[in-house]
Amino acid sequence: MVAAIAGSLSAYRAWAAPAAPTVAGRTVADVVALATRPHADPRSGAFHLTTHLGLPDIGSTAPGGGSATSNIGLAAGQNRARVWSDGPTRSRIALLQPLAETDWVRNGASTWVWRSVGSRATKVAAPTVQSPGIIGALTAGTSVQPPDELASHVLALRDARTKLALLAPTRVAGRPAYQLDLTPGVKGSLVSHVVVAVDSGTGLPLRVAVYAQGVGGPVIDDAFTDISFGRPNPANFSFTPPKTAEALDVSTPALMQQAIDARRRRFEAEGFQGRGGGPGPNQLVGGGSSLDGAAGGTAGAGIGPVGVIGSGWTQVFSTTDVRAWQLRDLASKGTVVHGAFGDGQLVRTPLVSLLVLADGRVAVGAVTPAVLEKAMSR
Repeated sequence: MVAAIAGSLSAYRAWAAPAAPTVAGRTVADVVALATRPHADPRSGAFHLTTHLGLPDIGSTAPGGGSATSNIGLAAGQNRARVWSDGPTRSRIALLQPLAETDWVRNGASTWVWRSVGSRATKVAAPTVQSPGIIGALTAGTSVQPPDELASHVLALRDARTKLALLAPTRVAGRPAYQLDLTPGVKGSLVSHVVVAVDSGTGLPLRVAVYAQGVGGPVIDDAFTDISFGRPNPANFSFTPPKTAEALDVSTPALMQQAIDARRRRFEAEGFQGRGGGPGPNQLVGGGSSLDGAAGGTAGAGIGPVGVIGSGWTQVFSTTDVRAWQLRDLASKGTVVHGAFGDGQLVRTPLVSLLVLADGRVAVGAVTPAVLEKAMSR
């Protein structure tokens, strides 16, 4: 009887499991070329980004969302978003949250960042260079990256030591896709392997699953849930702040300096002395976002510019001038460390190591603590 039930269950699973799609025969090199070629075809769709970075939610403070730490909070957990794309300089991403929405609307050389909570709109310069790598992708121009953009960062990490393989084909958003598996061949990376699902027809990456050492399931899973290829309505790339919204244009260095000067004059008129841990004159009106580096999209919350140490799977992102209170909740999860790099707190998760030093330096990467400490000892 037990054997009969087990046999019935096996038969049901075999019947219920979706059959692997039939795709044209291609080599690993063919699929890599298919995935890395320019994908300028107009398209729109929805995607779901799930991350299990093991970091507390520290929120997002950069007006364009581009500091090495500011977007980790937004990228944590479950994120549902929609995306529209019409060439390299026309795009829109809408992060859908309960009773809230955040939009990044790029049309040309600038991007509007709209947050429905607080009714705030900030116009910043569109980033000219995307942050590379896995951690960089989660902290690039937006706090959520569609699968094709995340895949471009991951595929850029491969080198002669990276092991490439093709897994069984699958379906993503109803479309047949190849599965390209990348395994780092270097010591010090916390990445076990990455699987990129590549649309068999267009070559557009449809899903990215990042696996960490010693963890069963993916710690980052970014996948389209639906996608269509066709020119989106041009209205998607047009944005005008509501009359009742706080709107600020810092899309050029001159406009950013004007905003800083205006803010400083206001604080001086109100008797601001710059003490007691309160907001400074560089903070945006009505929120915690800093003007520092806003035009370049590479700094937030008054921190210094973001630099990259190393390359490939073991690259490290670093910044300076971070005040202790800005990462207090994050650093409290770490352990005290000392070394040639200085004194500070080390936070370690399956995919991320983050070092917060007492002198205001911060480093983060998908690397072991030893790689991080060595990078900061230079």
